[in-house]
Amino acid sequence: MIPPWLFVGFITATLIGALLHLLFGGGAGRFLFFLVLAWVGFGAGQVFGSVSGWQLANLGQIYTIPAVLGALLFSLAGYWLSPPPSNANKSQKSKSRSKEL
Repeated sequence: MIPPWLFVGFITATLIGALLHLLFGGGAGRFLFFLVLAWVGFGAGQVFGSVSGWQLANLGQIYTIPAVLGALLFSLAGYWLSPPPSNANKSQKSKSRSKEL
């Protein structure tokens, strides 16, 4: 059975990754990219909270603030370092085709 803290952490990180995908767009690959980065960032934030002895706004065994900040930082860094979604190229191609007609 999955421990409750792991389940809540997984759901929280998944929601953060999905929200960022909703904001920044992209295809299925980009969605998976945001999810993986949010999961890894959430875990890194958990480790940081544990090592630093964080005691503010904990949710059971979840170090909420460092974990959420870790998920956001990893996801935003991935967005910044990754190429723009392929939708931008498709919209430019469709505009050029409409000009040709």
